[in-house]
Amino acid sequence: MKRTKLIMGIGFFLVLAGCSNQQTYEGLQMSARNECAKSPNQVQYNECMERTKMSYEEYERKRKEQANDPD
Repeated sequence: MKRTKLIMGIGFFLVLAGCSNQQTYEGLQMSARNECAKSPNQVQYNECMERTKMSYEEYERKRKEQANDPD
């Protein structure tokens, strides 16, 4: 029984490690958009969706800029 759980755990982490950063980002964006759908009115929905429209490429560019920016 322990061996089965260990093998399943290792398999889970191998699958998880196979996800790319872009896939992870896009999954998080999709989750955020799903939360936007719960907004009580159109104005809040639109504001929420506006916050989730950044592409992965734009996100990466901004992240790299901030990493290189000495504060």
